[in-house]
Formats: sequence, structure tokens, C-alpha cells
Amino acid sequence: MRDVAEPEPEPVQTEPAPEPEPGEARTTAAGRTVSDDTPAPRPPRSQVGVTLPDPVTIDARDARRTRSLRGYIGHLGWLWAHRTLIRKMAQVQLRLTVAQSRLYYLWWLLDPLLETLCYALLFLVIGRGQSDGSAPLIAFLLTAMIPWKLTSACLDHATGVWGANRGLLDQIRFPSLVLLMARALSELWLYAVALGVLVISNTIAGVRPTWTLLLLPGWVAIHALMALALMPLMAIGTAYSQDLRKLIPYGTRLLFFASPILYPVSALPDALEPYAYANPLTMLTEGYRNILLEGTAPDPGATTIFVGALLLLLLLSSYLFIRLERSMIRSVGRIY
Repeated sequence: MRDVAEPEPEPVQTEPAPEPEPGEARTTAAGRTVSDDTPAPRPPRSQVGVTLPDPVTIDARDARRTRSLRGYIGHLGWLWAHRTLIRKMAQVQLRLTVAQSRLYYLWWLLDPLLETLCYALLFLVIGRGQSDGSAPLIAFLLTAMIPWKLTSACLDHATGVWGANRGLLDQIRFPSLVLLMARALSELWLYAVALGVLVISNTIAGVRPTWTLLLLPGWVAIHALMALALMPLMAIGTAYSQDLRKLIPYGTRLLFFASPILYPVSALPDALEPYAYANPLTMLTEGYRNILLEGTAPDPGATTIFVGALLLLLLLSSYLFIRLERSMIRSVGRIY
């Protein structure tokens, strides 16, 4: 028999799917029903208002370059080029914090105020309700507690900077010091508001403002310098060990009681007074009380030495942070 070839099937002609009318719902490849009226997905809130650099390949030679003075200065120039990023990240962090807690601004001020009331009540109960005789007890304590709030907040953010920004460090490359500086800047904005409230409350308590209030912005700048000098050291320690992060709150509490926040330096024994000034918070706290309570300027000679020591500490801590930056990021990738 002859094999009869079967006829080939005719191709089936399919009509293209009609274009949806404006406003009509349609199904995407992912199975999601959308329409022209459906708003586009919003970007993550952490990226709103921030322009970040494009991802680049990490060069292993960068760690060696920062060991020289020229490489260190070049890294500082790179940090200066990201000054706009620092400001925008600080603004975003404030907006995110306020979104999580509507009363965050109020709590930033209420926290030191409530602690001040607790300590004042304790001192009144035990019969030591006098400060150094130059100001009411509440004003004496609050003038030191609000600056301590800025210091403790900056140190706390420095210890948690790696865990909070782990994903960001994996995606893009920028100086990690940007994260610390943005946090310090956001806290300084809140601190400026708290200082205004402090001046008003001291006036209500009977402390008359004097010309020394003109020195307050300069003293706040010195305070910010101290915070920026200490934050890299805290971040270095927590980058290599999470156990150290658990010990740091005890260290900050010990620093709190070792500083003349709840007592004047004159209350210490004569043998301990020289050692008290080895603590940078002693000079800082005494300066705030001189300006806000006593109406006198801090000692110029001691202030010059204090600022010089802080500048040296800032150079040392930032140099160590820049030199160890690549190593810290690798360590963070393993332990966080």
C-alpha cells in the first residue's frame, strides 16, 4: 500500500488581546490585578529624600591607602563630598523616628526631666537637697542631665550603628563615618530645642539669664566635638564583638555616676578632684553650669587645653575607624 501523507495542520490564528480601556483592571504576569488608577508602589521610607551613590566594586587596596597620612586626608575629602548625604540621612532618621513614636520629641526632653525629678526627690529625702549653693537643686541637676542625654544618645547610636545599617552597607559604598555623623546631627537638632526649654525653665526657677548665653553655641560645638570623638571608638568595639555591646550600657552608667552630674566637683574629696578632671564630662558639665547658672565664662586656658585634647582624640579615633573600616564591615557580615 501506498503511504498517504497526512495533511499538515493549519496554524491556529490567535487574535491579540485587546488593549484595556483606561481605568480598566488588568492582570500582570505575577498574577496581580492592577489598573491605571492603581498608584505606583512607594519606595521604602528609609530611601525617601536620600540620594545615595551608585554601587561600586570594593578595592582591597583602599585599606592600605588609608594607612598613610595622604590616604587619611583623601578619605576625609571623600567624607566631605558626602556632606549633603549626611544632612539628608539625618532628616530621614528624624522622620522615621517620629513616625514610629509621635511623642519622640517630647520624650527626648521628658526622659532627663523625669530622671532629674527622681534624683531631686532622693536628695531631698536623705537631707542633701542643696547643690553648690549657686542655683536651685532642680536647675542644678537639669543643667547637667540634658547635656548627658545628648552624650548617652550618641554613644548608644554608635554601638548599634552596624546592626541598624547592615543591609545598607552591603548594597552601596560610602564612608561609614557618614552613619555616625548623620546620627549625631539628628540628635543635635533635638538637643537645640531642649536647650531652649532648659533656659526657659531655669528662668522660671529663678536663674536670671546673663550675657554668657552668647557662649552657649560655642560650648555646644565643643560638646558635639566630644561626641564625634567618642562615637568611632564605640563603633570599633561593637564591630568585632556583640558581647561588648551588652557591656557598654554598664560602662555608660558608671561614667554617669563618675561625672559631676548629680553633685558639684567641690563635693569630692581634695585627693580625688585632680582625677575628676581626667574625665572629659567633668569639664563639659562644669562649663554648662558656668554659662547657664553662674553667669561666668569657662576658664580660657582650661578650655583651650580641653578643645586641643578633643581634637587629638577625634583625629585618633577617626584614623583608627578609617583604617579598620574594611575589616569591620567584613566582621559585621559574620556576626550580625
